[in-house]
Amino acid sequence: MYGGYYRGDYNPGCIMICLKTYQELEKRIENCEIDIFAIDNKTQNDEIVKEHKNGLNINFFPARAGVSLLNSIFSKYDALVIGGDVVWSEYYEKEGKIFFLDSGSFLATEKPLVLFNCVHRFNSVKTKENLFINIEKRSRYIAVRTDFFKNELNKIGVSNVKAIPDPVLDLELKKVNKKVSKKPLIGISVSLKLCDPLISVLKHSDLSKFDVCFYPYSRQYDNHITVMKMRSVFGDKFSYILEYKDPVETFEMIAGFDISVNDTYHGTIAALIQNIPFVCINTEPPISSRITHLLKPFKLENRIVSIYPEPGESDIETSNRCFQEFNALISDPPRVDNDQLKEVKKLIQKHFDDMAGIIKNGSPE
Repeated sequence: MYGGYYRGDYNPGCIMICLKTYQELEKRIENCEIDIFAIDNKTQNDEIVKEHKNGLNINFFPARAGVSLLNSIFSKYDALVIGGDVVWSEYYEKEGKIFFLDSGSFLATEKPLVLFNCVHRFNSVKTKENLFINIEKRSRYIAVRTDFFKNELNKIGVSNVKAIPDPVLDLELKKVNKKVSKKPLIGISVSLKLCDPLISVLKHSDLSKFDVCFYPYSRQYDNHITVMKMRSVFGDKFSYILEYKDPVETFEMIAGFDISVNDTYHGTIAALIQNIPFVCINTEPPISSRITHLLKPFKLENRIVSIYPEPGESDIETSNRCFQEFNALISDPPRVDNDQLKEVKKLIQKHFDDMAGIIKNGSPE
């Protein structure tokens, strides 16, 4: 069961986590039947709606029905694997209580087994202690995505927590053959909220030695509106892809760029795992940033464009710093090769071994 946002969103990162988890658990648990559920925060319907996407049969359930489904349909399973991504956000405390097991009757049961698969939260857990302590009491396995969040849970007495690299870092994708072109191709996708600042940066950046293509990465962040605004400003100076692609196709498209510029966590991962040089525009709070945790194993956590002001920095100073960081990284973008990923992949494989062991035997293998 994963978060996503709404039916038809098909957030690439959420789909890829789901795909990876499905593949790894199916591989490890013989004769298992796995059903996939995703929350729909927008629907006015009361029914579960089935769709097929990237080889996955997904059951979209209405957010408001989550707790009643937890006590009915979901209680009939042998195990519930919940996450990953930001299913423990403050938003879901109201609209997705199912992710917090927020049901007294469910918390009083012993079955099904509950496992949390690399979840995350940006906000403090203070004043929410009972919610997370109840989760720990009812769960057999909790994996989170950053050491920061693990430490935050430890502070309130939730001790049975592991910090695990994002499962998508171990995703196997087919090899994409790049087109031969005269100039290196930069692929850019940013959310609507960063559109105007990026326009300002690009107007004052010399990209004459590159071809530049804008594309929509995620429906959730209105990327297609960004693409249209870029086209209205820059016209035929750059190229544009207006239509969203399926998540797997989006990852494969990123593999075709010579440099990837993206402001999302999984958009950065898409480039990283395919050995594509990348420029990451980090929009997450520095202290709880998934990006920082993601890049630390490769010693690249400082090679990003951070939109958050540094201590004592004015708005103009922040803008100037971001401009300088962007241009420096475009000239020399970081990349990660397969050898650098080996240790991270081992941790992810151990994570799936442990989850499968609990589901099969009641304890890790």
